[in-house]
Amino acid sequence: MDATLEVIIINANLHAGPLVTLVLDMIYNSFSFPKQHFHAVIFFSVLYGIVNLSYSLTATIIYKPIDWVSILSYALLGAAVLMAFLMHWLGRKIFNKWKKDKM
Repeated sequence: MDATLEVIIINANLHAGPLVTLVLDMIYNSFSFPKQHFHAVIFFSVLYGIVNLSYSLTATIIYKPIDWVSILSYALLGAAVLMAFLMHWLGRKIFNKWKKDKM
């Protein structure tokens, strides 16, 4: 399937929309992002990777770039875990810098 402009826009909205919503939520919520919660984030990220890996190798590939054969698959998994870490870190920074003293 060729990526038409419409498909690219839809995919961008599907993937960027939740990220923008998450950043806005981090700005306006009063959640403190405890360090202990990051362990759960890593656990579920790895669990998702295992489920995706087993399903992709036994049934059908869910996302074309994540075929678990190419190096791109592992780079994307690493990038996803890194992004989860950065979002958690950013949430802690925002809370500690601007919200902690107001609570």
